[in-house]
Amino acid sequence: MVRGVFGLDGWPHATSRSRTAPTTSAAATTGSDPSHARHEVAQGQLASQTLARYGFADTWIGRGETIGILRYGGVFDEDDFVAALRDHGVPAPTIEFVSVDDASKAGHHDDALDVELAIDVQVAAAHAPGARIVLYATPHGERGLLDALSRALFDSAPSPSIFTISFGYPERRWTQAALARLDELAAVAACLGVTLLAASGDSGAAIDERGEPHVSAPASNRYVLACGGTIIDTTGSEAAWERSGGGFSAHAEAPPWQREALGASADGSVPNQRLGVPDVAGQVLPGYHLKFRGKAYYGTGTSAIAPLWAAFIARLNERLGVRAGFIAPLLYRTGGGPAPLRAIVSGGNDRYSARDGWSAVTGLGVPDGEALFTRLAENTGSVKP
Repeated sequence: MVRGVFGLDGWPHATSRSRTAPTTSAAATTGSDPSHARHEVAQGQLASQTLARYGFADTWIGRGETIGILRYGGVFDEDDFVAALRDHGVPAPTIEFVSVDDASKAGHHDDALDVELAIDVQVAAAHAPGARIVLYATPHGERGLLDALSRALFDSAPSPSIFTISFGYPERRWTQAALARLDELAAVAACLGVTLLAASGDSGAAIDERGEPHVSAPASNRYVLACGGTIIDTTGSEAAWERSGGGFSAHAEAPPWQREALGASADGSVPNQRLGVPDVAGQVLPGYHLKFRGKAYYGTGTSAIAPLWAAFIARLNERLGVRAGFIAPLLYRTGGGPAPLRAIVSGGNDRYSARDGWSAVTGLGVPDGEALFTRLAENTGSVKP
C-alpha cells in the first residue's frame, strides 16, 4: 500500500535554530541579534556550569549511550571539536557518520549549516562526554528527515538511545502524508525506548501569512520532546527567552498526558484541546562555549537546547541502567514527590507568557537533575543512588 511519496521536491524543508556570536565584546558585535546585547551576555558558558545549575552530578557522563544527531549538511571540523572539548575540560569522543539516501546531496559548505552542526555536536559531547555520537547525514526535505529517523531506529550498530533534531518547519508546509509517517516513526521510537528531541524554534509564536501563530514540526509531534529556551540575567534569575518557539498545533490534539497541564486557552475561556509546544526548556543565554573555524564563539538558540537535553538524557540513562525512552507522560504527571522540572514564571514570547505550571514558551520548565532522576527511577525500577 502506498502511504506517501517523498523526495520529489527540490527545496529545503527545514530551517536551523542556531546563532553564534564571538566571545569577546559580544554586546558590541551582535547587532543582528539585539537580544544578546540587551541581556549583556559576554561569553559562552562551560558545560560544568550548566550541569551544576541544573543539578546533574559529575559521576554519570553518558557511558554506554548513543546520541543520534540529524545532520542536514554542514562540514564537521574535527580540530574545532577537539579544541572545544578541551576548553570544556572533557575528552573528545570519536564522532561516527551514517549516510542516509544520497550523501552527496546532504548539503554543501554553508555557514549556517556548519554553525548548526558545530553547536549540535559540541553541546552534546561537552555535556555527555561518555556517550557515543552518530551523525545521520541526509538531504533536506521530508524524505531526508523521515529516512534519517527510520535509519536511526533500525540501525544495528547499535541504534541510538537518544535522537535529537535542531531543525523544523511550519506544520502547514508539511504534507499530511509526511506528518502521518513522522507520527508512526515517533511512536516506534517510544516503543523502542528511544528519546526523541527537537528544537521548538527561535521565532516566538511565529505568525503565518494569515496572521495566526503556528508551531513547527517535528517539535509539534506528541512523541517528540520539544525544547524551548530561557535566559539567565546577571543576578542568576531565569526567565523565558523572548524568542522561544511555542504555541499550539493545528494538526494534533493534546495527548492525554498533557491535557490537564494546558489549562485554559489563551483568552481564558475553555481548556485548550490542541497539542502544546514546548514540553521543556533550558538556557539559551548565556550561550554555550564552542569553537568555530579556530575561533571562540558562543552558540545560542533552541537548537542548542535539544542536544543539551539529549546529553541530560544520556547521563540519566547511564545512572538508571536502562533507557528512559519516552518520558513526557512522566514529566506531566503531578504528585508523587518533588517536581522533576522547575517552572519558569517570568518573561514570555510575543504571544504567550511564562507562568507557574506549563506555558507555551518554556513548557513545564527547566530540569532539576536529582528530582528528574527520582521520577524516572520510580518508573523504571532503578535503584542506583
